[in-house]
Amino acid sequence: RPTEATYSIHENVTVDTTDYEDHTFCGVMFPIEAQSILPVDHIVLESVSIRGALGKLTVWVTKPGANISVDPDNWIQVYEAEHDPSWRRFVELKLDSKIKVRPGENRGVYVHSKLQGDEAIVYDNQKADYTHQDNFLTIYPGLAHVCNKPFGRTTMWGYGNAWRERREFVGKLNYGAVYKLWNPENCTAFGDKFQGMTRTLFMCQRRWESPMSRLPDECIFYILNLCRWDWANDEGQFVMSTASNSELHQQETNSDEEEDNDVGDEDSSDNNNAPSFWRHRGHNWARARHYPTRVLYDSRRIAHASVYSHHHHAGVFNGVEDDDDSSYEEA
Repeated sequence: RPTEATYSIHENVTVDTTDYEDHTFCGVMFPIEAQSILPVDHIVLESVSIRGALGKLTVWVTKPGANISVDPDNWIQVYEAEHDPSWRRFVELKLDSKIKVRPGENRGVYVHSKLQGDEAIVYDNQKADYTHQDNFLTIYPGLAHVCNKPFGRTTMWGYGNAWRERREFVGKLNYGAVYKLWNPENCTAFGDKFQGMTRTLFMCQRRWESPMSRLPDECIFYILNLCRWDWANDEGQFVMSTASNSELHQQETNSDEEEDNDVGDEDSSDNNNAPSFWRHRGHNWARARHYPTRVLYDSRRIAHASVYSHHHHAGVFNGVEDDDDSSYEEA
């Protein structure tokens, strides 16, 4: 089964930053970070839009894993072209190669103009901890550059530092988001409603009277693999809280397991007789971060047992005892 979507989603993913037109000069450098709120495999940065006197422009991004610094060895050029001035309308600079950024990863973006003077690119003073933030991307404040040579260290006045701190990018970033596809090993990256839908499908599969009982596990896996993360009406905040809770439960589980190692054999044997799904219900959901299929199989077994219990007791209450267990097979 594939693990990531083969398409990019373009749903309101053009970032338009605030624009106070505090300054203009030769360039601006700023970090971006892909968010892990939604089950996104990676985002794809496609273009940068700016305004000003422009001139001969270049766009640079840091190499994967490289530090964001003013060292040119850490950067690769992804755009170069000359543009006419555009003071009111943003001019889109479509990158020669699309930049892939995975959740939690930081990449630097550097836009520079070789135009003489101090009017090439509009940017702002820093006004907050981040310039922009949404479910996919965070843009942080960075540096302004006052030298018309890329990564140059001299100013047009011949003295002083060519890099100015606490500056913000002004313009637009256009990017697409490539979502993760459901697989047993990443089920906790999806929202509560999606996980509930997953459990429901597997419990239906374990009911002998359900048409879905004819389907093998792998077929259910493929059905879920083709469902987008929001088809169960989950929202970004709930997906984020689910992932955070899984992290917390995993830490609690690790501490509980260390305590369980000190328990005597007698107590351990008694506990082992109980169904694992109920004995450590909350802990099993935490363990689903690494053992999701185990939780699914446990839930199927409990669902199967409830079907048998309901069928058996229904016969007793009607005055007919049904001892035929042949139609029920252990999951």
